[in-house]
Amino acid sequence: MDVAIPVSARKFAAALSLITALLVAASLGASYLSFVPIEGHFLREARESIVRLLWVDGEGNIPTWYSASLLLTCSVLLAVIATAHRQHRAGNVVGWLILSLIFGFLSLDETAQLHELSIAPLQDVFHATGFLHYTWIVPAGVCVVLFVLGYLKFLMQLPRRTRRLFVLAERYSWVARSAWKQSAESRPHSTANKTPPTI
Repeated sequence: MDVAIPVSARKFAAALSLITALLVAASLGASYLSFVPIEGHFLREARESIVRLLWVDGEGNIPTWYSASLLLTCSVLLAVIATAHRQHRAGNVVGWLILSLIFGFLSLDETAQLHELSIAPLQDVFHATGFLHYTWIVPAGVCVVLFVLGYLKFLMQLPRRTRRLFVLAERYSWVARSAWKQSAESRPHSTANKTPPTI
């Protein structure tokens, strides 16, 4: 039995934007909480726990869970699209499936921090310092370039409306990441050393 679940793309995007804005606001509030003088070991530890839990540039916290959940949801939806294309012989099945696998891996990486495992080995090989201290950006950059070149044809073959939504989604992602980064940079140095940095 076929089941149709109507979803408003505009309302869904608005909901995601609201959640992202709330998380950024919570991160800013938690970060500036570090400026408030607090007496007592218990209260200071409680403050650190709140900052760690809400800081958008941290790991193993609410923003990380939210980001990983979105990536996993995208992976599942892309797999559903690939299955539908295969059943209707609509073509581009492999393209959709590869996208699903990529987003699935990104979700796993967001949670398990797989990219950080490459930092030490690559530093030993390339003796990287400065901007390239986080050496995972080198293979990641190569993968991004290859992905863009490989998927240009795929993107141009999509229906016009779908192609436009893909581009809008990428722009939304860029804006969200910028807000994410600005919020992360607002965290005082006095507490930053207790939370490992991420992307």
